[in-house]
Amino acid sequence: MRNSAEFTIVILYSPWDFRSKLFRSSFLSVAALFKNIYSIKFIAVNCHYYKGRCRLMYKLLAFPVIFAQTQYNQPILFNQDLTSEKLYSWIMNLLFPLKIINSEKDFYKLISNSEFVVIGHFEIFFNSSTLSRSYNVFVNTAYSFSNKRSSFAFGIILNKTIASNFNIYSNQLNLYSLHFNNYSKICNSFIIESVQKTQNVIEWINKCFGNFNEKIVKEIEIEDGESPSKSDILFKKINSSAYNLILFTNIISN
Repeated sequence: MRNSAEFTIVILYSPWDFRSKLFRSSFLSVAALFKNIYSIKFIAVNCHYYKGRCRLMYKLLAFPVIFAQTQYNQPILFNQDLTSEKLYSWIMNLLFPLKIINSEKDFYKLISNSEFVVIGHFEIFFNSSTLSRSYNVFVNTAYSFSNKRSSFAFGIILNKTIASNFNIYSNQLNLYSLHFNNYSKICNSFIIESVQKTQNVIEWINKCFGNFNEKIVKEIEIEDGESPSKSDILFKKINSSAYNLILFTNIISN
């Protein structure tokens, strides 16, 4: 399965499975779109054959399963609707995980066009044969969010002067949101140090995301839920607040 390609897109299928049959033509059509791109290969594996290695390696409860294998043997699972459009978009996000920010205009445009943006600054020496470990951690983080790229984007600043204009230093990550005022970061910065891994960055993003949601989503509470005038109380609370979208739910917290 391994080759010199940057990515190998693998589909594990069963010939009798309806979903596998239904998605076969979509998988082939997407593969055809990338036929002239040598950094990516496509492989289909019959995982139902009783003597096959796939069946021995994977205990699958449903088909098909699609994942990308990187040069570093890192599997990235496709976890979206089985459509050719979703698969194509997912692959494009893998091929181009980062948006390069070459100017202040690029910086503001990326934030304005994405719900959440993680932007990092790295010093990359192009005459070196190896990339920095912190840069690889950042790229792997972008891969991990490849199934959420409709709401997440990742940007990289290589120019030290541009980075300093936004108070971003080497190996530093900031998280921004179009929902936040003045293009300022929504939580404390994260520094990718020598001992930190991709999972550490993912945990930082999820923590920032959770804290931010708590700030923008406020719970309206009515002290006496059995009061006959609770509708009037709710109406007054809504009219006296800055809420512009209300979700009514019957979920009861513990």
